[in-house]
Amino acid sequence: MREYEHKLEIISEYVDDPRTTFICYLIWVISFYIKRSEGNIDRIREALDVWVEMLEYLIKYLK
Repeated sequence: MREYEHKLEIISEYVDDPRTTFICYLIWVISFYIKRSEGNIDRIREALDVWVEMLEYLIKYLK
């Protein structure tokens, strides 16, 4: 997330709303891996925890 924040100005030159775009991307990644793991979240628990933490971080800036 530090790298993302550091590059946010550059990303903003190419993407209108980078935070919302990143949120959508993370939701897609989460749903992809949940579907791929056939709903067995235990297999992706560690990554899922990180993705959810990233979502929480990004969402607080949307308010």
